[in-house]
Amino acid sequence: MEVRRVKVLVSRYAKMRYNYIKRMLSGYNIKIDNKKYDAILVFGGDGTFLKYAALYHDKPILAVKSTSAESKLLGSRGFTIEVTDADLPKVLRAISEQNFYIKEEPLLKLRYMNKEYITAGDFYIERGNIRSALRYKLRVSYHGKETEIWGISNGVIITTPLGSTGYYAYVDILNKKRPKRINGLGVAHILPTYVIEMCGKTRRQGNVREVFPIESKITLTFDRGARQYLYGPTLPERGIAVENGKELTFKIASERLKLIALHAK
Repeated sequence: MEVRRVKVLVSRYAKMRYNYIKRMLSGYNIKIDNKKYDAILVFGGDGTFLKYAALYHDKPILAVKSTSAESKLLGSRGFTIEVTDADLPKVLRAISEQNFYIKEEPLLKLRYMNKEYITAGDFYIERGNIRSALRYKLRVSYHGKETEIWGISNGVIITTPLGSTGYYAYVDILNKKRPKRINGLGVAHILPTYVIEMCGKTRRQGNVREVFPIESKITLTFDRGARQYLYGPTLPERGIAVENGKELTFKIASERLKLIALHAK
């Protein structure tokens, strides 16, 4: 695959780096074209990358983590992104020489109230009333088996492997550990006071976080809520109100995210 034209998407915290990116691209005969392009260059942190990854998953994406002082000050972590702006010359040289490959990542699809949403990272539902906890039931179906989970917590996170170093990893971050990528669909309860799992006739104490096979289908229903809201990288900042008793269904999409990756030396 040849990449000669790219669409450039820059985080609002890294806009001062746009001219630098433009100069670097021109040095390797790669033009910026936001209408007709072979690939997309996303420059910023995890949030910026995951937002645009869901919106532009039909084209190969190169994600570059900004290491500017402003980005660091404003809390950009970028655990998901491996390439930094310091690596840009090496990466662009490899792209200009076609010395790269396309790595595919799963996308997570959510269906709620006859509407579908997609993310490369995670969806999470949090309480809107801080004086009440959320009460809910999860049903996870995989390999002909079914696990039911009952929880009381401040919220629930459903994540892809790519998004698992983000909000899903809050326990690691609180314990000052570097987040580790999971291999499957992740479910995390946000500050739970009660988690019980039932698999067949086996009842056991549930975990704060659990990983299920990537092909799992997950349904989530709130029994008694606290004005819960659904959030995700491409959803409105204010979230989407979720009604009690209405089912949310999560499963891996048929589409795949395409990422530009360099061959290991």
